Amino acid sequence: MARSLGLDRTGRDRPDVHIATAAVDPALAQGIDADVAAAGVEIALGGSAGANVPATGGGDIHVGRTEGDVAVTTGGGDVRLDSCLGSTEVSTGAGDVRAHVAGGRWQARTGAGDIIVTVPPAVPVWQDLSSPLGDVTSHIGGRGEPVEGHEHIEITARTGTGDISLS
Repeated sequence: MARSLGLDRTGRDRPDVHIATAAVDPALAQGIDADVAAAGVEIALGGSAGANVPATGGGDIHVGRTEGDVAVTTGGGDVRLDSCLGSTEVSTGAGDVRAHVAGGRWQARTGAGDIIVTVPPAVPVWQDLSSPLGDVTSHIGGRGEPVEGHEHIEITARTGTGDISLS
């Protein structure tokens, strides 16, 4: 039996929300940080998420935008990040990972699943991609080494059985 939890902003600038349950479908309002520990859930954060991004035992996670140092973890489920800026770490035991990396350092690891990453054009990208039992494809041509003080992106992606695509 799934429970639904609606959260509204209070008078504080960035209220924290802590949820621990076996089954919940939290509809989290834009601008609210959430710390979620749950099993078998689907979590969607439509706004901007800081360091407190949900973690699930099994379920999909979708975050509209990440900023700063962020870790996203699910034991078994897909992860989708619409825009990542800062330092982002994604981990899923079995699931696909899709992300647009706008800047910073991005790392993803999945035991079994595909990883699809897009980056802005013309920004230098350092790539470290590995899949022992899948195809690894980078559609990024030579953009040169980053000049000190200029923007660049670092991408590290690992999957045990799955494909990796960077474009």
